[in-house]
Amino acid sequence: MSEKLEKKILSKLKSNRKELVKLCSDLLSIKNENPPGDMTEIAGFVKDYIKASGCECQVVEPQKGRISVLSHLGEKEQPNLILNGHMDVVPAGDPTRWSFNPYGGEVRDGLLLGRGASDMKCGLAAMMFSFRNIAESDVPLKSKVTLMVVPDEETGSRFGTRHLLEKKIVTGDACIIGEPTGPNLVEIGQKGSVGGTIRVNGSPIHSSLSPIRGDSAIMKMAKLLPQLQELHEVEFPTPPEIKSVVEDNKILYRELAGEGAEKMLSHASVNFGVIRGGTKSNVVAESCECTLDMRIPQGAKHMDVIQMLHNAIKESGIDGVTLDVRGRDAFYISPEEHIVKVVGNSVEKALGTPPRLFIQWACSDVAAFHQKNIPTVQYGPHGSGIHGYDEKIQVEAVENAAKVYSLALLNF
Repeated sequence: MSEKLEKKILSKLKSNRKELVKLCSDLLSIKNENPPGDMTEIAGFVKDYIKASGCECQVVEPQKGRISVLSHLGEKEQPNLILNGHMDVVPAGDPTRWSFNPYGGEVRDGLLLGRGASDMKCGLAAMMFSFRNIAESDVPLKSKVTLMVVPDEETGSRFGTRHLLEKKIVTGDACIIGEPTGPNLVEIGQKGSVGGTIRVNGSPIHSSLSPIRGDSAIMKMAKLLPQLQELHEVEFPTPPEIKSVVEDNKILYRELAGEGAEKMLSHASVNFGVIRGGTKSNVVAESCECTLDMRIPQGAKHMDVIQMLHNAIKESGIDGVTLDVRGRDAFYISPEEHIVKVVGNSVEKALGTPPRLFIQWACSDVAAFHQKNIPTVQYGPHGSGIHGYDEKIQVEAVENAAKVYSLALLNF
């Protein structure tokens, strides 16, 4: 795309800055927590905003209130670039722990305040704004663009992204997801996962005879968990194609999460989230169960990790243990993929700083696109308080994201 057209779009974006801020504020003012997950109000707002630019909208509602909004630019025969963003937010929690109204849509001192400011209503706003900005500018596009606004990323995407891809309501050649990353971070991969439940059986008896008699499932679980946590010490080899990215990310992980965090690039995390066991304080526990959540790095296969868990249980010598887990492999796309280059170049043009490729330690709807072999990156404005209290984001970060999206749409 010519430099003249790029400047035209960025100039229009700058002149409409107040509209972008108002769009963010309006979205933040809508209470649409998931659960319970009814997106009727916010989906209606999204549809009206896009239709105001003259674009048609398609509404998909496989379950009441679980509404996706779709819109398209460009010609059908062109390669299709998907812009994906989710409307839903996690519950705000205890309102007394917020220093502002989580649904007030307040803008203060250059900050947008409220639940979803970073995850990801303001990233969604930047995508919607960029889409509408280009639709109203009548510029020629090199590709078709599909705006895909979904209702339930926070609860597994069963009725949103996964439904739309499984039913082939949306297909594409590449995708940008507007989840928060940071100003120059382009995410090209995510860790895999293994999770489920560990159960241990024991032999109950009156507590007055413990530990001489009886076989406490709780005590057996307490001995087992430290041995399973030792799987965190297993180092997995990094695929050669992304070795340079992982090496750079070691520095990045320390910057973002503190000293030692870089270990997560080559090792699995191991977390025991919830433990339940026993029936009464005066009865030796007959059973105990614990939830397990592991995030596994590139280079690890989830079936291999599951076998390691079984081996560790066997080697522990603790009887009466059953394991009910499932998982998926980690994934990444090549740094040489076209969409990686396009977004990276857009970051450099818009912000004047080189992009940094990033392997994420969490997970999102990227997995659904990966399963359909659609090369996908994540790029979006990042704030603070995600899934916590006093969530906020800088207006400038949202403006920068809109610049990057606009250039990416022009140049894909």
